[in-house]
Amino acid sequence: MLQDLAGGRLENEFRRAAPGEEAAVVCIRQESILLKRNSDDTLEFPRVSQVRRWSDQWAHWNEEALQYVFRLDGVAYFLWMGQAGDCPDRAYAYEPARSLRQMISKDICYAAMTAWHLYNWYASSRFCGRCGGKTQHDEKERMM
Repeated sequence: MLQDLAGGRLENEFRRAAPGEEAAVVCIRQESILLKRNSDDTLEFPRVSQVRRWSDQWAHWNEEALQYVFRLDGVAYFLWMGQAGDCPDRAYAYEPARSLRQMISKDICYAAMTAWHLYNWYASSRFCGRCGGKTQHDEKERMM
């Protein structure tokens, strides 16, 4: 799928970055991702400013609700690390992650799948497998 990106620049190195209001946010609920499907069948993620309004009613499992994922074509992408709830904006809907593979928006599909995998990894790495203690994000690299 990486080869199908429209010549865009992917910056996937780890960063401790604060989200700007216009950064894209990947919100996940079970096996589905919150997206807006445009009339030309392209996809969009909600922006930080939108998710902050909606998330007042969503449950958090981590104090740091937005986790940096990467930048694609100059746009920063973040993961919503809480439990994403119903979206009050009817233009957005949860779409099964596996159904996104053949979409026109290859870069958005790549972002969605990468973020989905990272979300599952972060969620399953919340506690140490040996001692059961709570883990935390590293400051220098993408690890718990």
